[in-house]
Amino acid sequence: MTERPRRWRATLWLVTLIGAAYYPVLAGQYFFFRDPSRSIYPGFWFVRESLRNGESPTWNPRIGLGIPQLVESVSGLFYPPYALAYLLPLPQAATWIWLLHLIVGAIGAARLAARFDAGPSAAAVAGLAFGLSGIATSLWSLGAMLPAASYIPWVALGAFSLSDRIEDRWPRRLGGIARGAAPIALSLLVGEVFVTFIACGLALALVAIRGLPRARLLRTIAGQAVAGALALMVAAPAWLPAAAGVGRSERSAPPSAIVAETWSMHPLSTLDLAAPAALGEPYRSSPATPLVMDARQGTRGLQSYYLGASVLALALLGLGRERRQGILLTALALATLLLAYGRFTPVHGLFRSLVRPLAYMRYPEKYLLVVMIVVCILAARGVQRLLDDERPSPRLMLPLGALAIALGTTALAAPAAWRAMLIPPVLRAGALVLLVIGVLLARRRIGPGAIGVCVVVLVAVDLATAAWPAFAFGPADLVTEPPAAAHHLSKDARARGLTSRPRFVRDDRIDRLDDVPIRALEDFEQRAMGTLAPNTPITFGIDMVSGTSVALSPQLAALMKAGGDDPAAMLRLLGVDYYLQYTPRPEVIPPKGALEWLGDPLPRSRIFRVTQPLPRVYAVAHAEPMPARASWSALLAPAVVEGRRVLLGPRAAPLAGPDERAGSCALVRHGNTTVEAECTLQSPAVVVFVEQYDPGWTARLDGAPVPIEAANGIMRAVRCPPGQHRIALAYHAPHLGTALVMAVAGALLMLGALVVERRRPV
Repeated sequence: MTERPRRWRATLWLVTLIGAAYYPVLAGQYFFFRDPSRSIYPGFWFVRESLRNGESPTWNPRIGLGIPQLVESVSGLFYPPYALAYLLPLPQAATWIWLLHLIVGAIGAARLAARFDAGPSAAAVAGLAFGLSGIATSLWSLGAMLPAASYIPWVALGAFSLSDRIEDRWPRRLGGIARGAAPIALSLLVGEVFVTFIACGLALALVAIRGLPRARLLRTIAGQAVAGALALMVAAPAWLPAAAGVGRSERSAPPSAIVAETWSMHPLSTLDLAAPAALGEPYRSSPATPLVMDARQGTRGLQSYYLGASVLALALLGLGRERRQGILLTALALATLLLAYGRFTPVHGLFRSLVRPLAYMRYPEKYLLVVMIVVCILAARGVQRLLDDERPSPRLMLPLGALAIALGTTALAAPAAWRAMLIPPVLRAGALVLLVIGVLLARRRIGPGAIGVCVVVLVAVDLATAAWPAFAFGPADLVTEPPAAAHHLSKDARARGLTSRPRFVRDDRIDRLDDVPIRALEDFEQRAMGTLAPNTPITFGIDMVSGTSVALSPQLAALMKAGGDDPAAMLRLLGVDYYLQYTPRPEVIPPKGALEWLGDPLPRSRIFRVTQPLPRVYAVAHAEPMPARASWSALLAPAVVEGRRVLLGPRAAPLAGPDERAGSCALVRHGNTTVEAECTLQSPAVVVFVEQYDPGWTARLDGAPVPIEAANGIMRAVRCPPGQHRIALAYHAPHLGTALVMAVAGALLMLGALVVERRRPV
């Protein structure tokens, strides 16, 4: 059988088995847990609606007081596969795109295993170990992590292609650089830059482990650096505008160790690699919860660490095949496992200090992606060893027996209170290891073809049955049907005659799990959706000031924190119309005041109408500079909250009018990147737009350009003389034009290199 049919055979295995495991997607259901419902679907919805309305999606006025969408790098505005979300029905398209990436990543893992001499069955096991592992299943709920992770094996394959061509003539060498650059560029366009960085490091490590002469390895590293530079050019629209804006966000400096090491894998959770949920499941209390998921860490990012007991057993078999490679692969897996432990060992802190780009990365659990890829390769090597050895040595059973004994000993040595939790998954893992031993013994009686089928089916059943409990699939109306709270707000907004989309703030304490019993992940998510989880209200016609995005202004967060104890003033200042508050004692009826009680949508939550919020645009006669070290509480003074005074930047010129409005203003247009207002002013005034300030915004007063100032720490302001005026604001994403030129030039270079290679292959 030639190489191409062998390759397609493994691909057919993967598509069939992964498709069967994810049958809810094929049935039209939607994965709605955590980020897909709160970030991915609202993001796709916003871009889709903007394009349909002929508006630019580079500025999103629906979250915060507006955010630069390109700073939200994981929005993937320029990532080609996301175009499916703008063409196919939402929200199902988001789930289809994620499944497509999962299959692409699994095929990449299979092709990568073939680089380590795996045949079709062995490569199929590697692909299944990627696509159905607990880690990959968990990535569904983590934003753009799944699309980014799907490129990790392809980045490694690109490095291998580059290595194959690096010593040939320049046409092939250029083609190798282009092949190395393409998956890096696509990974960068997804927006998870740290996953891309990890993928590049893993690629070079695997090329080195595969075994190259020193001179060729050095040339490969140099070629990979050139490929990375070319990929940066192609992906410039995803990172250049983001880099310009991230300096004004909380991501401008490396996070503290406490923040960076959130979602660290507890060393005891290593057992979960072989026994699913051995130490309990996220969002459910267990005897191990106080130890492995304490208050500092919170819950885990990855719902499951399970790599498969059968897969690990096969990986142990793979250690003895070409022993040098096995040892180096194992060392790589153990080193990255130590990094995944995060705060529980000093290794992660030392690594962050040495590799500066990764000092900005959060969540050490991401390093488990490397562990997963290495285990995939080792498992494929183990399957191939099983198929190639006509008479397997009895010594092959020793590591498998040791694994089974280790699992049983762990369960027996655990505290008595843990045993009821540990024994079922440990027994399951032990049974799977024994099945692998049975396949090993049966090798003498049946041919390698039947053995290959048995191993593939065993791994698929092992991983799929462990993954199914983590699937949070449901009908699309779970996210498209407005909950009762959204209906309540919209009805009240119409009754009040609001001409703009209502603004809404949600108290995040509503998501506390210790107050409301949660029986399953679906219960948690349905409660969150019922209380208008972050970002979800924008799809129901409600703007959310308290959304979630890396592009949110840290000044806005500081102001909301300053007004958290008595939120009425803060809500009025931000022009908020409705507030959903955490209410631990729902039997207490709140008194009437600045917040008017409208109802309780779900237990522990209460909706309030905000009385007399600031209008979206207003004019004041008195402005003064805000001292550089002034507390955010200065903005909550009555004159500022009532719109009779405005605080400008520390170096701004004051306006010495009385503490009162200077006239009337009204919005006449409010698009994504254009805002227009008409004002009638009796005196010199500062016109304040209760919208997020950003240097990308420019202003024209009656057609003439005028400067925009920062007002009240976070808003936009324009100075105007007395009289009738029209003010027009427009947004242009910084450096976007330069980034597009770089992308076109990089893409032409890449395509040109591939064309030259094809026409002049030698």
